[in-house]
Parts: sequence; C-alpha cells; structure tokens
Amino acid sequence: MLAGRTPDDASVPDFALDHFTLPTQLPVTVPAKLVRQRPDVQAAEAQLHQATAAVGLATANLFPQLNLTGSIGTESSDLRRTVRHR
Repeated sequence: MLAGRTPDDASVPDFALDHFTLPTQLPVTVPAKLVRQRPDVQAAEAQLHQATAAVGLATANLFPQLNLTGSIGTESSDLRRTVRHR
C-alpha cells in the first residue's frame, strides 16, 4: 500500500540458484567493531568492569583506613593572653 500497489500486484522475480556464487575466500574472523556492538558482548564487558571494580575495592579494604582532621585558629589556653584588663 505504501508503494502505491496492493499486495496481490507484487511479483517475485524469477531466479536460479546457479546464478549465485560464493566468494572465493571467506573471512575467518569478524572485525572487532562488529563484535563489540553485540548486546551480549556489551553486557559481558560491563560485568567485567564491575568485577574489576569489586576487586579494586576489596584490595583497598585490606589496608587500614585513617581519617585525619585538623583545625587552625587563634585560640589560647592561657586566659591572660586572651582577656585584657582595663
């Protein structure tokens, strides 16, 4: 209908299998870009990243954790220096 014809007007072209030929050399490998687009490969890659991050976190937890805090100010423990008598 979109092509301006009804389905019963469509015709299948005649062909013979003798006209089809295979390439003389078939590629043995698939390019990496095509493989990386597959959803299962992308899911496996995401799981690998997650497992690698978990290993890094577990390694970091082997070491002690130290929290250092500090403050700086003009506070004095000697009252004579902080309060002037008038």
